[in-house]
Amino acid sequence: MCVKYKEKEGKVVKKVLPIVALLGMMSFGVQEMNVRADTYHKGDSKISFWDSKRKGTNFMNSTSLPENYKSAKEANIEYVRLAPDKWAKDKDFLFEDKPDTSGKDFLIGNADNYRGLVKEDLEKLKADLDAAQSQGMKVVLTMLSLPGDRWRQFNNNKNDDRIWEEEKYQEQASQFWK
Repeated sequence: MCVKYKEKEGKVVKKVLPIVALLGMMSFGVQEMNVRADTYHKGDSKISFWDSKRKGTNFMNSTSLPENYKSAKEANIEYVRLAPDKWAKDKDFLFEDKPDTSGKDFLIGNADNYRGLVKEDLEKLKADLDAAQSQGMKVVLTMLSLPGDRWRQFNNNKNDDRIWEEEKYQEQASQFWK
């Protein structure tokens, strides 16, 4: 009887011990995150913008429309979520989300083989962000495409999961954000 009990006890310990260890690590991690969040919050006044509910909107136009920031400010919009990926188009199509040039992705050049930021695209984005700043508008930059992860609407409505499958795209995406 004691042998059977010890066998069961051993199996239970083997199953329970990793769970207890994981919970302990998670608990420490949560505490650590809270400490870090407080540290960043105190040191950076920009983050306090998000301490209360805000009024925002999406700017997902087919081209840069800097005049919209003034209209947004007049409507008491406090921030916009900007998705410049659609700017890869040369024309303003409302329902046909296809880039005009195959393999040309705004800012990243080509999601199949990232080689650095496209200078002309970066200048266009900076001008748009300057227009936002001139109106006191906060911007959340939302990149819908990354190297190895082309936005599905520019990818024949197919998910592009290469970034999750091939390390080279993860490295390219890391370079993009630097």
